[in-house]
Amino acid sequence: MGKTRTSPVLIIGGIALIVLIAGMFWFMTSQSQIGADKDLTPEGDLLSPCDIDTTFDLSVVNALSQGTTVSPTINAKIDGGATKIITSSTTFRSGISLEVFINSSDYIDKNVGTFDLICGPNAETDTMYATSANAFRLYNEGNDVLTDSNIGGSVNQTQKATTITLNGYIDGTSKESTGDLVIVVEATNTTQVDKVHMSGTGVSDADVPSFYSNAKAGSITKAFLVKEVLNGDSVPITISLTPESGVYINWTSVYVTAYSLQDFIDTDGTYQSGAEDSDGTDMTEDNWDFDFCIMSDATADDGGACS
Repeated sequence: MGKTRTSPVLIIGGIALIVLIAGMFWFMTSQSQIGADKDLTPEGDLLSPCDIDTTFDLSVVNALSQGTTVSPTINAKIDGGATKIITSSTTFRSGISLEVFINSSDYIDKNVGTFDLICGPNAETDTMYATSANAFRLYNEGNDVLTDSNIGGSVNQTQKATTITLNGYIDGTSKESTGDLVIVVEATNTTQVDKVHMSGTGVSDADVPSFYSNAKAGSITKAFLVKEVLNGDSVPITISLTPESGVYINWTSVYVTAYSLQDFIDTDGTYQSGAEDSDGTDMTEDNWDFDFCIMSDATADDGGACS
């Protein structure tokens, strides 16, 4: 019988194919190992599949003094996940959605918005409003500045059996914002005071925050929303107190307290805005107050009757 001989060309081609397959296997294995080493951040987030790191860099300045840089804490939710603190060096997978919240002491905290990250560096700019405790000026019906004291002082409001109308101002601070305000007005004598009201441009009714504690049990308490006061402006307001029928408002203390609203991270991790979180915790940035006394005479010694 004759012998079948294998062609040298086929032998060489087979060897070449085996070498090619082995080379591809080695390359894929080595690349997989490289990916395992470098495709995860320390936090466990996948890095960008592109050949440069995907990052998010947010530059923030004072809204009313833009030469002043602000360095807030940057909080972010990645694709709707839990909030974590990030920096300009944090790396991400390209194409993710980043919801950003920033907070800084003595600034109005804010939800910046949502950003879809592209491969490589992502740079954004934004502003924050500086804020601090501001001030009220309130005048009695004789147009004299009231003494800021719940027990009265040298200038008070005289008793009346008709509506008492007090004009005043919210005084802002230069280069700052008060933030939108919830102002709580409390009158301590409910047997005399029937209604409490505040008016002015942009003033509207609001809910009394659940964290507010009455200065005196049984007080009549109302809350009002007032738009932010910017850059040292003075915004006029009017407070009116209506007596019960046929009764004088007398020896009554009135407490006026302002709370500056801001965005915040709620108990469930969502970004919300207002005065308090879902647990009723105070989430405002600042608060300040002005208290005065209604008595028999605008300059009388109250003898401790106001409280």
